Amino acid sequence: MRRDRRRSLQGPGRHGGGRAGEGPGRAGEARQPRLSLGLSRGVLRPRGDAPARLGEPVHAQLHPARLLAQALEVLRKQAGWVKLRMDRLTDDQRQAALETEFGGMTEVLANLYAVTGEAEHLRTARYFDHRAVFDPLARGEDRLDGLHANTQIPKAIGAAREYEMTGETRYRDIASFFWERVAKHRSYVIGGHSDDESFFPVERFSQHLGAASTETCNTYNMLKLTRHLFAWAPSAELMDFYERALVNHILASQDPATGMVLYYCPLKPGAFKTYAKPDASFWCCVGTGMENHAKYADTIYFRGDDSLYVNLFIPSELTWKEKGLVVRQETSFPEEEGTRLTLQPAAPMRLALKVRYPSWARSGINVTVNGRSEPVTAAPGSYVTIDREWKKGDIVAVRLPMSLREEAMPDDPKTVALLYGPLVLAGELGRDGLSEAVRYGPSAPPMRRVPPLEVPALVTDAGKLLASVKPAPGGALSFRTEGVGQPRDVTLIPFYKAADERYTVYWKLYTPAEWARQRTEHEAAEKRRRTIADATVDLVNVDDPASESGHGYRGEGTEQWSFEGRKVRETRGGWFSYDLKVRPDRPMSLVFTYKGAEGRARRFDVLVDGEKVATKTVEYHPTELLDAEYAIPEPLTRGKEHVTVRFQTAPDVSSASISEVRVVPTTAGSQ
Repeated sequence: MRRDRRRSLQGPGRHGGGRAGEGPGRAGEARQPRLSLGLSRGVLRPRGDAPARLGEPVHAQLHPARLLAQALEVLRKQAGWVKLRMDRLTDDQRQAALETEFGGMTEVLANLYAVTGEAEHLRTARYFDHRAVFDPLARGEDRLDGLHANTQIPKAIGAAREYEMTGETRYRDIASFFWERVAKHRSYVIGGHSDDESFFPVERFSQHLGAASTETCNTYNMLKLTRHLFAWAPSAELMDFYERALVNHILASQDPATGMVLYYCPLKPGAFKTYAKPDASFWCCVGTGMENHAKYADTIYFRGDDSLYVNLFIPSELTWKEKGLVVRQETSFPEEEGTRLTLQPAAPMRLALKVRYPSWARSGINVTVNGRSEPVTAAPGSYVTIDREWKKGDIVAVRLPMSLREEAMPDDPKTVALLYGPLVLAGELGRDGLSEAVRYGPSAPPMRRVPPLEVPALVTDAGKLLASVKPAPGGALSFRTEGVGQPRDVTLIPFYKAADERYTVYWKLYTPAEWARQRTEHEAAEKRRRTIADATVDLVNVDDPASESGHGYRGEGTEQWSFEGRKVRETRGGWFSYDLKVRPDRPMSLVFTYKGAEGRARRFDVLVDGEKVATKTVEYHPTELLDAEYAIPEPLTRGKEHVTVRFQTAPDVSSASISEVRVVPTTAGSQ
């Protein structure tokens, strides 16, 4: 039986509201995984869970006052130990120590300074300013390509906290520019970013639709950074991003059947979500995931001195004690295209109520107060301000009509996603091959362990796509393509509801003529693969230890790793080889399957019985397996039953990651 996939942001919660227009000053927002500090080669080596351990006593402020003194004493001693170790290092040694993932050390120490006023904690926090990252950002330069993404976001959060503690605008500029580049230029349509945990060149965005895209910890941290920036200068642009990431990544990251969370939110067409097990896969994204789904209330409202920002449309009740005001928000958004706010001031009060006018509300916004229409002069991507005296029982009704739209990849207008209002839509592609073994436990979907799937394309003339997407009968927020899905039409649902099935978020878009050419090329490639498979004389499957050992595997300086659930082998400055059968009386060709390059240069030689037959430079295809074919010179196989195929590289150069090696008759085709 199909599980009920109904999920939403529903569920009333109480919230005290964030503070707009000033630094948050909330010392208890440190991330909470667990950590220690250690020495490595004489250099202090921070580890990723240290900020959590240091942050725990700060969070004790949320508990009874009797715990505070003890908690602060523990934290002071921990921070003092960190200071002692860092003081002993030279500046160069400290900077060298930061070439790793050290989490939110800056933020935690700045928070401790905020609580105690003791300047030594702020000085220690500055030890964690990573100049190799901060200096370009301060100059307005994006040099993030190739960097581990979630190592950098806590640095930006730390810069934000340092700005709030010192007023030094350089820190503000670092945090703001980082947010702009990641949120506006480096994020996928769901608001998440990174492929295989790293930033990649924006001009190659469409090549990074991988099974290990959008690590969830990253989005957790980007939402934290967004809150800081909003507190300095409230902006609907910030909250548009916050809503996009919250609804389409964070909400989409939890399994409604088990409550478990995912590591990556994969955007590879035909992928599926994989979730942690409660006893076997406690990833970093499980730690932040525990927080994610308890924090939906924390950004609904922000407050100024005489203003209240309504940022998110989530059923909730706000108690603003200082103002003697209670605001209740009732909505079933996004199933409902709007929300209703009831204000209950203790006495009549003047207040500027600011309701976000989302950028996606292109058909306009309708606002009424006690049934009377309010004039709206604001534009999408701003706030509608209602500045008046409020009385008990005043009701503000907001209508936000949604509509379909498409968003293209930054580098490829022919790779598009479909959205309805704030919701990213996913095409339902069935559950073929989705056993519990592949859905629970792996951090990324093992795509090579499930049956291959032809993901439909969208085929229509330019400008006609949206007219061919219609509401599906009887399905709330469900749609159906009509006559444009090839080879079949598909049903579209909000991505956060796609919990236990295969899906695609991004679509290839073709005109009818382009589709005809693509099908011809696809059929020719499939025919060639079948021909090669049928003609194979011998095959090494790197994923199978028996296959490798049965073909005399030997090597130095090699490693195996898993790409989408299938083992591959590579070498850096070394070699590996296999013995394969050949036919002694006819020309032979070598065919090997390899993973495309993801950034660093990869180049290697291919040898047969000690003779170089090819030098291969690996193409940039970070999410694909590719084939290469080379004719083996006939003298190397004439009269032989076996040959040794060897892959080798120069020092400090990596080979491709090899998945299969096979020998076929040259008549089957070769390069």
